[in-house]
Amino acid sequence: MNIIRGTPLFIQILIIYFGLPSISKLDPSPLVAGLIALSINSAAYLGESVRGGINALSLGQWESAKVLGYKRHQIFIYIIYPQVLRNILPSLTNEFITLIKESSILMVVGVPELTKVSRDIVARELNPMEMYTITAGLYLLMTSAFAYIARFAERKKKYDS
Repeated sequence: MNIIRGTPLFIQILIIYFGLPSISKLDPSPLVAGLIALSINSAAYLGESVRGGINALSLGQWESAKVLGYKRHQIFIYIIYPQVLRNILPSLTNEFITLIKESSILMVVGVPELTKVSRDIVARELNPMEMYTITAGLYLLMTSAFAYIARFAERKKKYDS
């Protein structure tokens, strides 16, 4: 995990796209290589969030559930998971918003995402200010919508507990 969190996502994308074919018979398309890199990168950060959320709970939670006769998977599903989710929802939201914005880096391997399409339009139309302002607005719209949904989920989780 430290290797992933300690290296730039840009380099990770390049290693998967160009490096994977040189060390294996796999030759991922730009989209697949990008999705693999984004997934691995996000998993490293999400894993730390989940670990922190679990460690924040007292050991008494597990012990009390065991005394009541719950099995290990029941303890996790019915007692630990709901509390962890409530605790880590803000960091999950942050990671997914970051993921939306980091998707723009995929243009380096030719994935036709929003920033690449904008750049292609700028190359044809020669209107960079307008196009990049629209692009920024679209990213802002996507991340704001996601943040709004996440805030709604946070309020619901607080109300449910």
